Amino acid sequence: MGFFNDEELASISIARMNFQVVGEEAFQPRPAMASVEQSDFFLGRIREIDASSAFAFNADSETKSVIESMALGRTRFANGAASLALKFDSYHVGQSKAGAFFVFELRCYSPATKIYVFLKYDYSEVVTLRGRTAGEQLRRVMHAFVKDKKALQKSALIRVVNGCVETDFSATDRGAVSPGITDFFTRFLGAVRQRDDVELNAAANLAIHDIVKDIPENVWGAAPRVIFARLRESLRTAVSICDDAVVDAVMVAAGRPADPDTVAMLRNSAIKALKKRKIFGLTFPPSDSVFRSAAKRKIRTVENIKIEYPDDLDGVKVDVEKNQENGTAVITIRTQRIEVDEVVNESIGNIRKLAT
Repeated sequence: MGFFNDEELASISIARMNFQVVGEEAFQPRPAMASVEQSDFFLGRIREIDASSAFAFNADSETKSVIESMALGRTRFANGAASLALKFDSYHVGQSKAGAFFVFELRCYSPATKIYVFLKYDYSEVVTLRGRTAGEQLRRVMHAFVKDKKALQKSALIRVVNGCVETDFSATDRGAVSPGITDFFTRFLGAVRQRDDVELNAAANLAIHDIVKDIPENVWGAAPRVIFARLRESLRTAVSICDDAVVDAVMVAAGRPADPDTVAMLRNSAIKALKKRKIFGLTFPPSDSVFRSAAKRKIRTVENIKIEYPDDLDGVKVDVEKNQENGTAVITIRTQRIEVDEVVNESIGNIRKLAT
């Protein structure tokens, strides 16, 4: 799964919402919103930020305590949301843009579960206020955000079950290199990153192993070992590892099939594996320590016959039987098929090299 499980994702609705303006000269709390506004639009944005949990609350996190108090009814939702916005505003650094800080309380299929969502949008790009009175306040916000999806600057998804805040949560931050978040957002949340890039890469390696096992061999058109090596190489050379990079690597390894059913099967298998390994929705750089290039083994005989192949295939694809007494050897190569079998005339330059 990402942050949401399938049942939650199909059933979430907004029970309450609040927004405050942050990052201006002096924080001025706005009135509580009388009702939920533009729920379909905001639910769409919330579904778009669904990503696996990569962070955990510290034991002394003030943000966690406020959310728990709101979930238990000890603090009114509007008051708690305003206090969170005030705290966010106090951590807001000088180079950050003023913006709208939203807090949502979601309900889902389980009465015991509440999900809290933080969204921070750039003010100059997104928000046009209608005054400080209660009532509909957000019509212009929607119009502006549709024009520029990059307006979403920070987000967090937090689950509360039976009044207890789950330690693990999801967070994104446009101001930091994914999957990290900026220092001030970290301090506001009272959080620590759970897995470093190497651990995320290790999870990605397990995910592609799951994908190879999940898809029938006849779909790949090659042995599982070959497909796994192709997927590893694709991720090793990727700019970053993310959902799209993994899905594209799977399609390439399968020969970019045209059949819609096959494409859907491959895509679904990839997404399922990413969710199983809890890296769905995350973006991180490839790690050389996990996706290192396979060492190559070279063999050259006295007859100038040369063989070069990945060392991790040694003993599986290439067998070398050496006669210890006279130094002769038998080399056996087992392959699914020979792709090139032709006579190549030596150039004058190569002949001269062989003669020296």
